[in-house]
Amino acid sequence: MNQLSPSIRERNLHALFEHIPLPTWVVDFSAVKAWCEAGASRGIQNLRLHFAEHPQDFALCASLIHIQAINRASGAFFGEVRKEDLPAEFASYFDEESWMALREGLIAILEGVSTLQTEMPIQSPKLGPRLLQVHVTVAEGFETSLGQVLISFADVTDKKRAEQSRHAAEHRYHSLFQNMQEGSLYGLVLYRGEEPRDFMFLDVNDALETLTGWKDVTGRKISEVVPGIQQAHPEFLALVGRVAATGKPERLEICFDSLGFWLEIMVHSPEKGYFLALFEDTTQRKQQELLSKESEALTAKSQMAAYVAHEINGPLAGIKSAFALLQTAIPKDHTYFSYVALVDREIDRITAIVRMMYELYRPNEPKAQNVAVATLLQDIATLLAPRFRSHRLSLVLDSGEPGLRGTLRANLLRQVLFNLLQNAIEATPPQGIVRCCARRDGADLEIQVSDGGPGIPPGLAEKVWESGFTTKQNALQGGMGLGLSTCRRLLESLRGSIHFENPNTGGCVFTVRIPLEWESGVD
Repeated sequence: MNQLSPSIRERNLHALFEHIPLPTWVVDFSAVKAWCEAGASRGIQNLRLHFAEHPQDFALCASLIHIQAINRASGAFFGEVRKEDLPAEFASYFDEESWMALREGLIAILEGVSTLQTEMPIQSPKLGPRLLQVHVTVAEGFETSLGQVLISFADVTDKKRAEQSRHAAEHRYHSLFQNMQEGSLYGLVLYRGEEPRDFMFLDVNDALETLTGWKDVTGRKISEVVPGIQQAHPEFLALVGRVAATGKPERLEICFDSLGFWLEIMVHSPEKGYFLALFEDTTQRKQQELLSKESEALTAKSQMAAYVAHEINGPLAGIKSAFALLQTAIPKDHTYFSYVALVDREIDRITAIVRMMYELYRPNEPKAQNVAVATLLQDIATLLAPRFRSHRLSLVLDSGEPGLRGTLRANLLRQVLFNLLQNAIEATPPQGIVRCCARRDGADLEIQVSDGGPGIPPGLAEKVWESGFTTKQNALQGGMGLGLSTCRRLLESLRGSIHFENPNTGGCVFTVRIPLEWESGVD
C-alpha cells in the first residue's frame, strides 16, 4: 500500500482540523514543559501548591502557551481575531473561577493526562455570561507543525440552564408533592396483558404514611404492602389502570378493609403507565351522611307513628263512648258481664299507648328549640308512668339545678331517653328503683339512667351497640325501643356521646352527654 507523503498527510490533517464544528485551537505547550522541568531542578515538586503560593509563576506559564492554529469555528465564536492576539483577547473573558479551572487543566496536562474535559465560566463581551465545556487532547500523532495539544470549546450555557431549570422544577415538584396535605402516591401500573394486576410505589409523601401507616414502601408493590388487595378492592386497581392508560382523571370513594376507614381517591396520569393518586380521609363525612340518612328515616317513621296515633285516636274515642253505652245495657247478672271491666281496661290501655306514641313522636318539631331540662324529663316520666306502675317500680328524677335550660333538638333526645328508661324498666326487678339524673358539666348536659338489674355481661359490652342486637326473648314485647345502636347514632348527630358501666353496687348506668347552648331562667 502506498504511503502518503508528509505534505499530503499534513494537508489532510489541516483540512480535518478546519472542518471540526467546535471552536478548536492547536496549542504548543513545549515552553511550559521546559519551565516545569527547569523548576523541578529548583525543587518545585507540587505544581498545584506552588501555583497557589506563586500566582505570578502560573501567569508566566499561561503566557508561555503558544497558539499555533485556530479553525474556522473559532473565528465564528470568538470573533475575527488573529491567533497572535487571541490569548490576550481570551484572557479578558476570565474571572477568578475561570482562572481556577484553567490552572487545574494546565496542571493535569503537565502531570501527563492525555485527555481532559472541564467546564469554564467566561464573560463574553458579545454574548455575556457563558459556560464553556473545554475538551483537551494531547495530539501525539500530529506533525510537529500542528503542535502537541488540541483544545476544543463547546458553549453549554443553554444546556446547563435547561438542566438547572429541570432540576429546579423537579425540586419544586418534589417539595410540593411532599408538602401536600392530602396523602399522595406516585406509582407505576403493572399489567398482565392489558389487565392491571398490581402497581409499584415510586414515591409517597409523609401525609400518606401518616394516613395509612404504610412505611418504607418505595420500590415495593401494593400487593406486598396490602396483601389480598386484588381480591378485596379490584375496582381500585381497575381505576388506576384506566387512568394510567387513557390519561383521563377519575375519582373513587371506597372503604379500605385493611385500614378500616373511608378514602376518597383522585387519580391523575402525568404520562402513560404512571399515575398520581391523592388520598383524603372521608370517614367523618361518610358517617355524617349515614347519620343524616338514618335521622331522615327516623323522622319519617316518627311522622308516620304520630300520624297513625292521631288517626287511631278518633275511632278509639268513638269506641270508648259506644262501649260506655253498651256497658250500661248489660245486666250485672249476665254471663259475660265480667268481661265488661276487662274490655274497658284494655280500651284505656290502648288509649294510653296511642297517646304515648303521639307524645313521643311529636310531628313538625323544629330542629332546635329552647327547653327546660326538668320539663323534658318530666314529660318522659309521665309517658312511662303506666309502665312503671305495671312493673311495680319507682322512678327517681333529679333535673339538676333549678331553671336549667338549653337549646337542642329535643325530639331526638326525648326518643333516646325514652328508650333508655324503657330498657331500665325491663332490666329492673319488681319493687326496684330506676333513677334519671341530669346535671350541667361545663358546656355539656349530662344525663344518667340507672337501673337495678344484673348489669351487662362483659362479653356483650361491644355487641350491645350493634344494629339489631337484643337480649329480649320476645322482641315483640320490647315496646317502641330504638335500640342502643340507633341511640348512639342519634346522639352523634347531636355531637354527643353515650357509654355505660356496671357499678360495684349493682345494676347498669348509661351516661349521655351532649353540648348545649345554655340559658338560666324559671320554667
